[in-house]
Amino acid sequence: MAIDISRIPESLVPYYTCGFGESVVLYEGQLELRSGDESESGDGQITLTWRPKPQIRWRVDGTVSPLAAFMAIDRQATQAILPSLDRVPPPGLDVWAPEKRPGANSRRTEPLGPCEFGNPRTLRRMLIHVVNGFEWHLPQVIREGTAGWRGRLTMEVDGWLITVDRHQDPFTELDEEGGFAFTHTLQIERSDGATFAAPDRERLELGMWHFFAFCRGRLVGFTLHVGFDENDEPCWADWSQRLIDDWQPTINWCDLLLVGEFEGLLRSWMTLSEDPFWTQVLHRVVRILVSANDPHPLDAAIPTAQTALELLSWAVLVIKETWLVPGEGDLSFQGRLRLLLKWAGIDPAVPVELVDMERVRREANLTDAPATIAWVRNRLVHPPKMGNDGLPQWPSHDLQVDVWRLSLQYIELIVLRLLGYQGRFGTRTHIDGRWAGDVEPVPWAVEPAGGNG
Repeated sequence: MAIDISRIPESLVPYYTCGFGESVVLYEGQLELRSGDESESGDGQITLTWRPKPQIRWRVDGTVSPLAAFMAIDRQATQAILPSLDRVPPPGLDVWAPEKRPGANSRRTEPLGPCEFGNPRTLRRMLIHVVNGFEWHLPQVIREGTAGWRGRLTMEVDGWLITVDRHQDPFTELDEEGGFAFTHTLQIERSDGATFAAPDRERLELGMWHFFAFCRGRLVGFTLHVGFDENDEPCWADWSQRLIDDWQPTINWCDLLLVGEFEGLLRSWMTLSEDPFWTQVLHRVVRILVSANDPHPLDAAIPTAQTALELLSWAVLVIKETWLVPGEGDLSFQGRLRLLLKWAGIDPAVPVELVDMERVRREANLTDAPATIAWVRNRLVHPPKMGNDGLPQWPSHDLQVDVWRLSLQYIELIVLRLLGYQGRFGTRTHIDGRWAGDVEPVPWAVEPAGGNG
């Protein structure tokens, strides 16, 4: 179906904005807070703060109350009740400064549980504020007056039109200081322009959140949802957020030149996720992958990565293909991994770039990469042998780096194979860093007839 993208504005305008590191004021005024049987009300404020991690927090003028004491036990139980739940408070409020309220005895802020209000039943579009998304430029041009830059991605998936606009400003500060910032505005609407209820998009959003994490190798934040009605007036808001990782450079399979593959890959992801079994497998694998993608320490990252390989080998070899039957001649981890690589069309040899891993494979007389990965893992999780110098002998740092890189690359490639992907990927086995655009075909890719690739 041809999608009319002319209805998308030249530039998405986020509902909430702030300078780098500045809090976002969501509401200011009369406020009631409830937590269990405890409640309090007064003149207060709700803000999104960034340090030490993004949190939606509340504060109320006055002295410490029973509710504050209860918060020490269950911080996420508190709900905010605003005087008017049928509209979204306007953006652009000032941060609550003590000098603005002479004589007020303001308590320290406390975390707020999810807060949803307004009419969620007839939305024309929904904005989601994205935290710590992709730094890359996107395929399509955003226009602001006479200026323009490549910062937009549009996708049509499962009857939804998805628009992602990249912000220009925050990435320099993120690279210099780390932390968190709004980096993109994401819009969801029906492909045919029809209205929808807020819960209708939950499956798509959950799929996108995991898919973006799979592509970036870090958890990308979705927060501060705002729904707009047929008159394009804000009519619903959800002040909650998914888990977010702080800003760090990461290694991953996805290159900036591969963003154009996102639409097809996300469609495949959502199709596979129609089966609740594969929804659980994909979500669990992504969370393990993201955790293992932090190499500090490598001793923990390598065994963590292998839990994802164990899960994928069971899901593919036992459940999907029924190549293995539990209890009948069970294979070792390296045997299952070797068979999983065969299923995917991946060479089990140690890549030539991983020189320390190949050296140990030869010295220990190991068969291939799966055997070497298992050998290193066993020497990390079990008590080590003692050397002649009286010190424990653990695998060297360089060897661990090689095994860590290859283990994570196997996870990413197996997921891409499950999605039926035939494109290119960025390898993790590079030695001196990977240039933008330095990609290669996935190992199982079918060459075009009559061509050389």
